[in-house]
Amino acid sequence: TGLSFAVFADGAIVPASVASSHLLGDAGIGVRATHRIGPTSFVTRVDFPIVVSDPALAAGAKAGDGRARFRFVWSLEDAF
Repeated sequence: TGLSFAVFADGAIVPASVASSHLLGDAGIGVRATHRIGPTSFVTRVDFPIVVSDPALAAGAKAGDGRARFRFVWSLEDAF
């Protein structure tokens, strides 16, 4: 088991039908925990995107959200 902290930036190129811009991105901080149950290893991730390029597409988006806002995404798998 282990615990680590991360600073991240993500980017993507998307079709015009998905977003107002062809380029989307976010940046923030994250926490990663590695676990083992028997022979099985897995990772729990909690990411906190602080800045997003298209607030309407961000996790937990609400009307009037700006580019900079506290958000979070939870996952049970490693990023890569």
